[in-house]
Amino acid sequence: LTNLSDDFRLIVVCGREQSFLDQVNSLKEKYPSKILLAVGFAENMEELMVAADLIVGKAGPAVVFESLTIGRPLVLTNYIWGQEKGNRDFVVENGVGKYEPHTDRLAQTVSDFFANEAEYKKTMEKIGALSFPIGTDEILKKILKTKEAE
Repeated sequence: LTNLSDDFRLIVVCGREQSFLDQVNSLKEKYPSKILLAVGFAENMEELMVAADLIVGKAGPAVVFESLTIGRPLVLTNYIWGQEKGNRDFVVENGVGKYEPHTDRLAQTVSDFFANEAEYKKTMEKIGALSFPIGTDEILKKILKTKEAE
């Protein structure tokens, strides 16, 4: 992704993969204006995701559904066959992201995603139409209803 135009900046979350974090930090030294932040396990993942325009990662359920809940499209890079294939299929079939397993094509896939404004807008509309409510309002209504019944 360091091949992307200067319009793109990266936040890379590596989880508990120390060797991956070491590799990203080496790239950060080489491309300091491209990689804004490299972190291991992130306690503030929701803040990092909200700061992004696009989420790139594997098709784990947390990444997929947290991204869609906050209205962010996805480019999925891999999945665990028996566990995450359905997540990948859901994203692609609902038009809320793309699947690109080839790292040599990833930068072009990301760039293309933003190059076509009409397609980007259509993707964002599809994400909005899925409507993943956080549920706070429903919980509050149930609490108030229970309280009124007492």
